[in-house]
Amino acid sequence: MPRTGYKCDKYLSINPDKWQPFEPGDIITGQVHNEKQIKGGVASVTLRLVGRAKTKMAVKMKHGSSFYRNRFNFFDDSHAFWTLFEDTQPNCAESPQFWQFKAQIPRTASPLAIAGDDKKITSFQPIDSGIVAESVIPDIFYYTKTNSWSGTTLSCYVEYYLEAELRTPKKKCYTATLPLVIYSPASHGPLGTLDFGFQSTSDPFSVRQKPRAFWSMSKDDGLACHIDIDSPTRLQLGSRIPLRFRVTLPERTADFDSCAPTVQVRLDSLKLTIKSVTAGICKGTFSPKKEAMTEKYVVESKLLLPSEMEPIFIPTVPAAQPLDVGELLDLVLQDDGITVQGSRKGKAFKPKLSPDLTTFCITHTHQLIWDLRMEICGTSKFHKTQITTNVQVEGPNRQTMEQNIAQLTEEERNAKFKAVGTGAELGLEALNVTGEIIQAFAS
Repeated sequence: MPRTGYKCDKYLSINPDKWQPFEPGDIITGQVHNEKQIKGGVASVTLRLVGRAKTKMAVKMKHGSSFYRNRFNFFDDSHAFWTLFEDTQPNCAESPQFWQFKAQIPRTASPLAIAGDDKKITSFQPIDSGIVAESVIPDIFYYTKTNSWSGTTLSCYVEYYLEAELRTPKKKCYTATLPLVIYSPASHGPLGTLDFGFQSTSDPFSVRQKPRAFWSMSKDDGLACHIDIDSPTRLQLGSRIPLRFRVTLPERTADFDSCAPTVQVRLDSLKLTIKSVTAGICKGTFSPKKEAMTEKYVVESKLLLPSEMEPIFIPTVPAAQPLDVGELLDLVLQDDGITVQGSRKGKAFKPKLSPDLTTFCITHTHQLIWDLRMEICGTSKFHKTQITTNVQVEGPNRQTMEQNIAQLTEEERNAKFKAVGTGAELGLEALNVTGEIIQAFAS
């Protein structure tokens, strides 16, 4: 299911004034060019903005495969269509000819383009006109994977492109296409200003006040303590991953005063797993067909907490500030991996991480899973716990992207964006091209 690629020739081409990523609401300016003279002249030149989300499933059956598809077009001709030239009596003007255009990207999809009773049951989100009119169009996206167990292949993408059309009096038609990178940077400020929206977990454990004798019948289970763990629910590519710890001790008593100084909790191991789930929905024979594919990105403890590292103790002093292990390790999330103190740990992420996305026939979401083991009071007693948090992954912010775009020369910028067009028909490889462009502007 290839996307629309870059198409131009001497008869027709689209040349924007700036090769750059665009946001919903931006205005694109440029020219539609005709370099080679056309017999019979030019009757009309039009420009259309196409935006769509598409899904396709190839379900492996006993005697072959069944295919299911779904598509949502975001715009109609009243929403994103421009007539650049129209002449009822065409003349054979000498080439080259060009026509200026000024096209604004709509911020929202057209309710008329989305409407349809048959689409309600094949959409992950409501398609009521009021809701559609208030929902910002999604970012570009591409994903494809085959489930090795079932043999089902899921392909889904969101794409945008400009399409120019030149017609002659004899109805002959020439076309040109220009893929666009439409991407909404995170709305918040620079790195470090993100509201992580922590999810708190309190995990109980006990500490004995003194060793129990072998013959003792005492049922004293020791001091009841808690490890408070704060895990983020929002992350930004290129930003630190916070993880805060604090040990909560029981209320002060005589026993507490004698025991508290000996309560030591050391972080012994820390394993990080990021799980991304991409789901697609298609029209089925009798009911909608849904499929979800999962990617897991794992960074083992030996990479995050190497043996030569100084031991990390969790604060146990009453009213102490929690220890942010993410800050201590300088743990940073990139689209291609995790870095610790500026150095990437583990294998590169393939495919690269993409920001969260929910549109009509595609959803792309993430979970953060921490596997922790803590040593209690310097003994061989270990406390294990696992924390799972649904996390929203956001892309780089606008200020960072603009700063990095400004550092590129015009030739470098044009080359990067033309790579999107020429790579669009290459399937999964084109995702890396797009990801590298966004990353180049964001890191």
